[in-house]
Amino acid sequence: MTPFWKNAITSLILIPIFLGIASIFSGKEVSTEQYNVLNHKEYPILIAGYDRNAGNVLVIQPEWKLEDFSSEERYLKSIEAPLKQAEQKGLLKKNTLVVFPPHMGSFLYFMNARQEVFKQKTLEEAWSFLKLENSFKDTIGWIIGKKSDPYQKVSSSYQRIFSNLSRTYGVFILPGSVFLPDGIFENGNFIPNQNGDWKEFAFLFQPDGKISKETLSRKPSEIWKKNLSQLNPGGNVSGNVAETSLITIQFPFARFGIFYLEDFKDPAFQEKVKKTFVSRIIAIGEESSEAQLKDWAVKSNFESTIRVIPSGVLLDRNYGGGSYVKTRYGAPTPGVNSREPLILNLFL
Repeated sequence: MTPFWKNAITSLILIPIFLGIASIFSGKEVSTEQYNVLNHKEYPILIAGYDRNAGNVLVIQPEWKLEDFSSEERYLKSIEAPLKQAEQKGLLKKNTLVVFPPHMGSFLYFMNARQEVFKQKTLEEAWSFLKLENSFKDTIGWIIGKKSDPYQKVSSSYQRIFSNLSRTYGVFILPGSVFLPDGIFENGNFIPNQNGDWKEFAFLFQPDGKISKETLSRKPSEIWKKNLSQLNPGGNVSGNVAETSLITIQFPFARFGIFYLEDFKDPAFQEKVKKTFVSRIIAIGEESSEAQLKDWAVKSNFESTIRVIPSGVLLDRNYGGGSYVKTRYGAPTPGVNSREPLILNLFL
């Protein structure tokens, strides 16, 4: 083949690559003006029980918008707003546990994405667009000899934010969950392994900012397997991973059993929860349709039952809310299924 045709073929290969690179770097992120016009509702605070100085659990049900995950600054602002409200009401103390719903970190993969990603009609299309953007970034990384690891930025931001919040307010924080490759704990931090199996982790941040080693973890669902495969085609998302679907934690003020709500549908898992020798349980979940927990917990003599579900709309995906706190003999608070942002405080 003559040098002319070699150069011509090379040009045909490089042209779409450079066009893609130009498109990525010429694209703009969601601007401050665009973000500020979004409607952010105030959090009503509902209180159950009486303050006996024996500790309290603060449940945060945020109203999600995908744009809240568009930058670390906006993400921090959206999750700190209810904490500031609770602090002003005197609800954050040294014996307080703050609980957020699942996937508070999973959508941070949209951090610093282009405006076009947030304009897609469906969440699936947004993930696909994000995949295209990441593919060009991977190509650039391959050319310059630096592989792109999409989870590194998410892991760093997620841990830094909640570590700082737990230290700042001096409370325990269970910040929902985040998808990361499996890894190791070192000095109170979690270090993902690039070649590790993807898991949904629910970490507990202590008042000193360090992560407790008692960590919920489970394999990705089929939908999340697809999303994660788009983010990192080289990662292992087979789902054949070890799970820790139930943990028990002895806080200075109470002992809790914590688990994923979706696992509760299994009768065998219900028996497992019943035999954990805890007086209080926390279930974090995505779907508000699960209705077994309330009645089951009453019959099982648990002192407190807490269910945490997100609300809001991420493009075409609706999260119905339905968080509640419940004492052994009291009615659930709130009394109806609410889609609104909520702060629920349960005095122990």
